[in-house]
Amino acid sequence: ALIAVLGWVTLSLFSSLRSVQRRVFDEAIPGLVAVDQIVLGYTAQSAAVRGALVGSNQEPHLDAYEREVERTDFWEEEARGLFEDQEEQEIFERLVDAGHDFQELVERDVIPKAVVGDRTAAFSTLSGAGEGLIAQVEVQGELLQNSQQERVMQSEAESQSRTRSAILILLLVLLGALALGT
Repeated sequence: ALIAVLGWVTLSLFSSLRSVQRRVFDEAIPGLVAVDQIVLGYTAQSAAVRGALVGSNQEPHLDAYEREVERTDFWEEEARGLFEDQEEQEIFERLVDAGHDFQELVERDVIPKAVVGDRTAAFSTLSGAGEGLIAQVEVQGELLQNSQQERVMQSEAESQSRTRSAILILLLVLLGALALGT
């Protein structure tokens, strides 16, 4: 009976620890990865458009821009369900809105100017409004990453606390079993 009680206590304590770990790996870490990929995607879009404006052959750079748009769209869809907190959802929406505004600026103003040969005006638009939008993407991304990292740290602290409690309870049950056995 004592061995059964010890086994039950052990399993219940470790399943509690596992639930904390699952929350970290299922929620916080995927959120960190998705936000990182989204910010990286918009930064890569900016670099591809700059390459198109500077280089003699625009086509490879514009193709790279389109690939980055697709990749960023994928990560945005992946991230949509990851943020449960209202504040995190608002930050995520601001991040996505700034990124979409950047894409709209590029497709409405920058690329058409570059295609007709007015690279100076295109570069000026990209450097002005485009850099501001990319800066907004980076700021919102950093806010969201900080929030997710805080969640990871809280979960780690909770996990460590539960681990200490589990070890203490197991030790007490084991000592009680030894005392009764003796």
